[in-house]
Amino acid sequence: MRGTEPWLITTACGLVMIGLASWASLAVCRSGAAARRDPEQTNHSMTSPTPTPLAPVLLTEDNSIQPIALDSVIGTRGPFRTISANTLNFNQTARVSLFANVELLPGEDASIVTAKAEDYKHRFYALPVEYVGKVSNFDWLTQIVVSLNSQMETGDGTVWVNINVRGIDSNKVLLSIRNPTDDLYKSCGGDSIYSVYPGKRCANESCVADGLEAKVFAEWKKQFLAAHGLSQEQFNQRIIISDVSLSEGPIYVFWSISYVFVLDWVRSRQVDSVNLGAYPLAQEPGQIAIKSAVRLAIRPDDQFNMPSVAPISKVQSALEGCLQGTQRQIDWCHNRFGYGGRFLVWGLSTIDERSNQCKGATADLATGEVVYCYEEPCYIE
Repeated sequence: MRGTEPWLITTACGLVMIGLASWASLAVCRSGAAARRDPEQTNHSMTSPTPTPLAPVLLTEDNSIQPIALDSVIGTRGPFRTISANTLNFNQTARVSLFANVELLPGEDASIVTAKAEDYKHRFYALPVEYVGKVSNFDWLTQIVVSLNSQMETGDGTVWVNINVRGIDSNKVLLSIRNPTDDLYKSCGGDSIYSVYPGKRCANESCVADGLEAKVFAEWKKQFLAAHGLSQEQFNQRIIISDVSLSEGPIYVFWSISYVFVLDWVRSRQVDSVNLGAYPLAQEPGQIAIKSAVRLAIRPDDQFNMPSVAPISKVQSALEGCLQGTQRQIDWCHNRFGYGGRFLVWGLSTIDERSNQCKGATADLATGEVVYCYEEPCYIE
């Protein structure tokens, strides 16, 4: 379903019909997982005052790992934005309803249920559980409302989600997510190696070939970590390798390492080009020559170890405070490190097109403050 059309799905537990106004009227049969019990467990439950709880199971679409999930406020399906204007939360984090076979025992409440998400870089995020309750007319089915985390990095547009009940994990489901800043970067390189969303293009450094390329990359990574004071864990969180490629001639031989720097909501394309010498190479460079070439390619002043960036709202407000006139544009595709290693973003607006008058602004992404506000020609004749 997209929008308000009913969602009709055949699942392992029968026919499910969920729509904007009818999500609580599920035409389903009792889940096989919920109905089947081990004979010993059944006998035990008959003689014990406290039944043995079943392992929690999140409902999924038929033959799929996609969960049956809805925006808990407006009842629409994913992909879900992590921040939504429709939410009732004061911090605008989106709330999603999941459905499971969870049974609350007497005296228990939502506190026995926890939820977490795992992104494509294997980072985990706690998802606060805001509500656990039975779906009307279906006493075996439980609705679980979770609040999404706005810091989740989706890469390929999905995160793994599961719940835990009394220390027992459920199955994992693949939830479709859109970050609130995805639209900022939708025109930045598409699916090419220049995209700020390279996804799994070079997952686990799979794009690095053996031989000289592996030697150059290993030395680059070693010096990159040392120059910027990053641990291996920080590197994995902040740097996504897009491509490693060789450029031969006409004058020099370069090995280019393309990557995306990710910090909070900011994404920035970067390239380090290692000059291995004049083309054609007389012989394969040794380790000393590789070290020297890599050292020249790395920019130690660039602040890849900066602790955080300013909120996007602060950056936009600062730039718009300088920019005047019409056709205001902020170039999110080319965030980059400037003089002194500051992480910068640029904006431009038209004051008087006939007089070739425009205004530019540059903001520091670390502080969210404008560092340059200037007039310039809109174009050079």
